[in-house]
Amino acid sequence: MTHPSDASSEVASEARAAQCRMWNATRAHQVAAGKARAARMTQDERSAFGHAAFDAFSARFRAVQGLPPLSADAAARYLTPSDIRRLGMPLAPPLAETIHRAWCAGQLFPVSAWLSDDPPADPHGLWSDAAARTRRTP
Repeated sequence: MTHPSDASSEVASEARAAQCRMWNATRAHQVAAGKARAARMTQDERSAFGHAAFDAFSARFRAVQGLPPLSADAAARYLTPSDIRRLGMPLAPPLAETIHRAWCAGQLFPVSAWLSDDPPADPHGLWSDAAARTRRTP
């Protein structure tokens, strides 16, 4: 049997979750919350957020065009294999996963290099399928 206080906390938790869902669905609330957060930020924090926003935008924009991101860090942080395309057209999932692993490892070749008759070599097994299966995530 559940304790009465457990039931009341579940109801309160669900009510809070419903309130948050309503706030998240309301654009005016999101704008007000963003302005309030920005007002409390230092110039260094604003600068860091601006750089992160540009890095994310740039990485996604370039990946859709078949171009590598500007850094391996941007690939790891902001891209998934499904983001990688060739001029907007999707790639085969195994190829997209291979390219994503290579980009995360710092091998920033464009998609066209992977589609050529002589794709980039994998000298150290950084992005091979075997490396992906045995790699542990922290």
